[in-house]
Amino acid sequence: MAVSHPGDDAGVKKQSAARATLRVPEVAMTGSSLSNAPGTIDGPLRDEATLENLFRTHFSSLCQEARGHLGESASSAAPKVVESAFRQAWDDRASIATEADLTAYLHDMVRRCAARELSRRAAAHHLGGASSGGAHHATSAPDVDQAWQHLTRQIHPEATRAEAQAYTEQLRHSAAEHVGDLSKPQSWRIPVLIGVVGAAIAGGAMWYATQLGADRAVTRALASSEARTLSAANGQTGTLTLDDSTKVMLGAGSKLTLPKQFNEQMRAVKVDGAGRFTVAPGNALPFEIRAGNAAVIATGTTIIVRAYPNDPVVTVRVPEGQATVKVDKQERALSNGQALVIESNGTMREPTPAELGVATNWTTRRVTIARQLRDVVTELNRWYGVDIKVPELKALDRPASVDAPLDSLRVAIAQVENSADVTFGYEGQTMVFRAKKAGDTSAAASVPAGKAKKK
Repeated sequence: MAVSHPGDDAGVKKQSAARATLRVPEVAMTGSSLSNAPGTIDGPLRDEATLENLFRTHFSSLCQEARGHLGESASSAAPKVVESAFRQAWDDRASIATEADLTAYLHDMVRRCAARELSRRAAAHHLGGASSGGAHHATSAPDVDQAWQHLTRQIHPEATRAEAQAYTEQLRHSAAEHVGDLSKPQSWRIPVLIGVVGAAIAGGAMWYATQLGADRAVTRALASSEARTLSAANGQTGTLTLDDSTKVMLGAGSKLTLPKQFNEQMRAVKVDGAGRFTVAPGNALPFEIRAGNAAVIATGTTIIVRAYPNDPVVTVRVPEGQATVKVDKQERALSNGQALVIESNGTMREPTPAELGVATNWTTRRVTIARQLRDVVTELNRWYGVDIKVPELKALDRPASVDAPLDSLRVAIAQVENSADVTFGYEGQTMVFRAKKAGDTSAAASVPAGKAKKK
């Protein structure tokens, strides 16, 4: 196995052309990089008719799977879990390319939604006592027709809003009739109280409908085929300025989605990966970042977000200013220097120093991670734009760590060699890490003779 370090000044001449690509460039991405042409969705969820067919086909089996995650005490929530999984798949349909991708997505989302449901029930039980869980058994679970109706209302929020407004009008009408039927000798306090309660109910219903409609509108706009996308390839970070003057630095291997209505009806984006946002102030519309299962809302501040699809958590940090992180019905405020981790079940907590380093150090052009070798190699491939393999499966579980500058792959590889007890080299044209053989006592052993002393 021929061995050399990419980036070594005395490296093999045949690798000199490739060496120039090992630095992670930061490039400017202008507005022309964003295509305004509506895209077409060719995946398994290309239209609503296909969605309905798949939903009806897999509803029973996914409900059974959800019951396994929920346990007997919460099994009645299985249809709700499946509805949520399909709703999320519909929102993310543009990134689901094949039937196999959809199957894997649904299984993972059923697991996540079941975990959220259990977390929600646990919180309700804690607040309301043991009786809070019994009501779920009193109501029969919806069949596939009812579940499809529920899902249809979720993906068409304008219908839900109209229903809420109609219900509000009904409440007002009923309250007016009730007040009209009251006899004059009655105390003036009764009609006044009824009016106050009626107004509160109506106002609450309208507020909920408005909030629900706004959230659904953002979700649908970001999932629309008319949304624009901007991607930074592996080994590259990009900078751009949005139409509202917000400045964005996009991390390697990341994708930014902007709705067609950006800076007109809404200021919302979705990031799949890592991004630093310097939000332009002075705009009446709040700026919203969708990342994983979280939404980050700010008016004028700096926000760092990491939410790659394979990340176990979403990480948010606010170096300057203030922002609000929303997960379902939970909200947490962040201000100067504060950070938050959002787990897949919706739990929010402070990040560990290691988690914070992984999520934010790239903004100062460093790669920092201490996990298993499989995770560390994924980070190296992403941030340095290489494709290193680990042929020995057992080696993937070894602990490894890196804290290296983005413009020095050589330093990063040496750190992996030392921390994971592996050797870097080439097998043909393929970069690999292999477990060290007997006699390999240091990382320097992997450098060909005559090159170990080179700096």
